[in-house]
Amino acid sequence: MDVIRNVKEVISKHVDIVVDIDKMGDDVRLDEIGVNSINLIRMIIELETYYDVEFDVDMLGVSNFEIVGNFVNYVANLVEKKE
Repeated sequence: MDVIRNVKEVISKHVDIVVDIDKMGDDVRLDEIGVNSINLIRMIIELETYYDVEFDVDMLGVSNFEIVGNFVNYVANLVEKKE
């Protein structure tokens, strides 16, 4: 599965509002779609497990991933480094 699409699916699964991943642009603010610190950690755990990667502990705050693109790109880079 495409990493970008998978990350967006994980985001949409962990927020309380319905989010169309096909319309989720990279510039969408995570807090505007309902991402908070608790569901960010849940998303990170799911993605770490799925891709067998580990987020840098310094990157675990919501402020590090203000927009969808930042989060998606970070995960994509982790996956790419692993391969």
